[in-house]
Amino acid sequence: MSTATTTPISTGNWKIDRVHSHVGFAIKHMVVSTYRGSFDEYDGQLAVGDDGAPRLEGFVAVDSIQAKDDNLKAHLLSPDFFDSAAHPRITFTS
Repeated sequence: MSTATTTPISTGNWKIDRVHSHVGFAIKHMVVSTYRGSFDEYDGQLAVGDDGAPRLEGFVAVDSIQAKDDNLKAHLLSPDFFDSAAHPRITFTS
């Protein structure tokens, strides 16, 4: 028999270690192939307040997208997908 335990997160701030991190994606295409890409410019942090509540925030710069196919990269930057001219950053908050 096992018992579940909870360990509180320590109060503090932690930033993404860019040397050991990667922000990437995979897109299925026509069931037979997968396009993969990544973002070169990103950052994020985890902050835990005195009350123990964690807050995770991060962003990627849309123009820093990397894809092996230049046509795919242009399409992803276009208004059909990310619309990088109007929305230069993708943000995440939890």
